[in-house]
Amino acid sequence: IQETDLPNTKSYPAGPDGEVIERTWSYDIHPIAGKGANIKKLITQDFKAGGSHKGIDYGHVKIGTDILAIADGTVKKVYNDEHNGFGLDITHDKVDGVEYSSQYIHMEKLPTLTSNDSVKAGQVIGFVGNTGTSTGQHLHFQVKQLPKDAKFPVAVDPKLFYKTV
Repeated sequence: IQETDLPNTKSYPAGPDGEVIERTWSYDIHPIAGKGANIKKLITQDFKAGGSHKGIDYGHVKIGTDILAIADGTVKKVYNDEHNGFGLDITHDKVDGVEYSSQYIHMEKLPTLTSNDSVKAGQVIGFVGNTGTSTGQHLHFQVKQLPKDAKFPVAVDPKLFYKTV
């Protein structure tokens, strides 16, 4: 997807149930391929609006491939559990009262980052793995919005926030 493929308006159906959301934030660093990447060839399972898969799986990569932070932010949570395996959540910008975050799951090993660490766009934050309830090596990647006055974040289609290929 390219920036020119996005609607001219700032609203489009990208929420988990196909609802219209506002696009007020974007990123240009791909979590696997870096800047200016062709993301379609890496996807093994896509985001499903209204479905159970709330992210994108990038699986056409080797175990140990660098995982990059998509934007500047702060580590919110580090995972080490049976379902997610190793991974982390990063909180990014708050735009017009809406907070954005990204999630990186099934990493090869426990990230060296800890909660409240700052990260820069393009920084290596971990490595592709096959941990948790994974069925093969891949990065499960999510983008979430926490709208104004909402209690819980909403997973949205990450491709619609990726502003370059």
